[in-house]
Amino acid sequence: MATTISPGSTSTTIGYGSPKKAGTSAAHGSPLGDAEVAATKKALGWDPEAQFFVPDEVRVHLAEGGKRGAEAHAAWDAKLAAYRAAYPDVAAQLDLAIKGELPPG
Repeated sequence: MATTISPGSTSTTIGYGSPKKAGTSAAHGSPLGDAEVAATKKALGWDPEAQFFVPDEVRVHLAEGGKRGAEAHAAWDAKLAAYRAAYPDVAAQLDLAIKGELPPG
């Protein structure tokens, strides 16, 4: 099975949610300021007074990403162990390359 990578396109809005600065360079080059932060939180349906607030759905989303990463890492470890068992000499060269070292000689 071949795997191909295709380029994609994504569009984002800098300062998303900010009533006055979304989509402008002002959202990128300077702080929003207390009033605009409160307005942004309100626009997003968050408590404007809350500090360091992370919505529950964001926590869940990030936790799912961590689980997927752990699963992918475990799968990689298993494949690498099988590769090392099947090709010990080449695997030793790979380990040197990963460490940024050259083989002797």
